[in-house]
Amino acid sequence: MNELVSIIIPVYNRASLLPETLDSIVSQTYKNFECILVDDWSTDNSVEVANSYVERDSRFKLFIRPTTFKKGACSCRNYGFEKSTGAFIQWFDSDDLMLNNMIEDKVNALSSKAADLVIMRHATFIDDFKDYVVDQRESIKNITDNPAFELISTDFTAMTCQVMFRKTFLNSHKQLFNNNLQKNQETDFFIRLFLSKPKFVFIENLGLLIRRDGHISLSSTFDKLSESKKMLINIIAYFEIYNSFKQANRLTSEIIKFFNNFFFKCLLRMEVDKKVYLNLFIIGVLNNWFPSFSLALKIFLKRYFLENIKIRKSIIV
Repeated sequence: MNELVSIIIPVYNRASLLPETLDSIVSQTYKNFECILVDDWSTDNSVEVANSYVERDSRFKLFIRPTTFKKGACSCRNYGFEKSTGAFIQWFDSDDLMLNNMIEDKVNALSSKAADLVIMRHATFIDDFKDYVVDQRESIKNITDNPAFELISTDFTAMTCQVMFRKTFLNSHKQLFNNNLQKNQETDFFIRLFLSKPKFVFIENLGLLIRRDGHISLSSTFDKLSESKKMLINIIAYFEIYNSFKQANRLTSEIIKFFNNFFFKCLLRMEVDKKVYLNLFIIGVLNNWFPSFSLALKIFLKRYFLENIKIRKSIIV
């Protein structure tokens, strides 16, 4: 099997880290790949660094995100997919590392099992790469019944760098990454894919994918936010995820209970953004997310008007 693999990497201000990532790709034992770099209008010299690889290796290709695509890594992933020509798709991050046989092992697993996608666990390392720590969270290897629900309800996670896809499988989906979400784009993406019941295989080898930790990222910034602020950011994605389960006719009693608990918790605790909070209440009532209408109305009126009064007072002062 020597199918072309498309490695797609969004890039934004990664000039100092990008060479290490791209060198790990050059070193792959599987040689039949194209590496598509999509720059998100970097303000450092990331483009120059990327171009240095393009000039000396024809497998590397550089594109600048068109202005018709929204800013962000997910837009770059979607655009890179449009430019890809490989039979297999491997999205990757501009600061992570592949061990030499990562691509080869994934291609072999996909081919031998005739699977739609292959998933592997990962390890993390600090910037100096003196040591790395293996991710010990629940793996999809043990999940067979409902991976979409497991993904949203447990500490199991799936990230694009962990997965290689068969392109024909991705082509069967109308939407890839949702560019309108501020957070949980990958969770939303994988849940939609898992709801279509793909055939997947899991690679137990823990040393093939090494993710960098210890630098400033969107995730580390998000982790510092208050619980109420996190809820406000997360809830838009959870609206979409709930609808995905609903459209797939997969709203079992267990899944409904999970979402009811989550949305009611948001009604009680999330930061009150006037539009989002109003939508939560209206959509929640229509979908029976709350224990009772009277209780939900009482909570909504108290928080909605009280919080907005506080905001107006702070502006006046």
